[in-house]
Amino acid sequence: MARGRQPSAPTRRRRAVNVETMRSAGDDFLSRFGLLVDEVVSLREALAEAREENLQLRAELAEEIDLFRAARALVVQAERPARTRRPAARAAKPAATTGTARRTRTRAAAARTRGVRAGRTSTNGRATPDAVTGDVVRAVIGKLGSATAGQIAAQISAAGTPVSGRAIRHIAKGAGAVMRPGEDGRMVYSLS
Repeated sequence: MARGRQPSAPTRRRRAVNVETMRSAGDDFLSRFGLLVDEVVSLREALAEAREENLQLRAELAEEIDLFRAARALVVQAERPARTRRPAARAAKPAATTGTARRTRTRAAAARTRGVRAGRTSTNGRATPDAVTGDVVRAVIGKLGSATAGQIAAQISAAGTPVSGRAIRHIAKGAGAVMRPGEDGRMVYSLS
């Protein structure tokens, strides 16, 4: 038998390790890792600032929603029809059969058709004096700049014609005054 050459196990060659290449690769990795760490830290700080700003914005939004709801409640309250006492008074009183009651109603109806105010007068404090008109209210608002109905009424009353704030509210609305809630929640009237 012929002896053949047996293949020998392959010998491993050791790669020459270049220390300088390894060192530069390590330095490169560390510098990139350091940059990533810096980015993560800056992003975390930005996230914390955004959270603080978000909390402030939520608080402001809640406050504005409360103001909006208060304004809406004022508008709803202002739009409610004024209650009159006549239907309740009629229901409580039995039908009058005496001649004096009929004559009083007839005189009041005749006075209304002539354009004269019948019924309530300014002596009992319920009706608005004839001297207080929309022009007078606008003039007082113009003088004061912006004021509540009570302040306008006090100014007119000081001039010699007693009037209530409630009457001023109705007159100012008809005179075209602009109403908005004041700082204390009361309605403030102005010309613009």
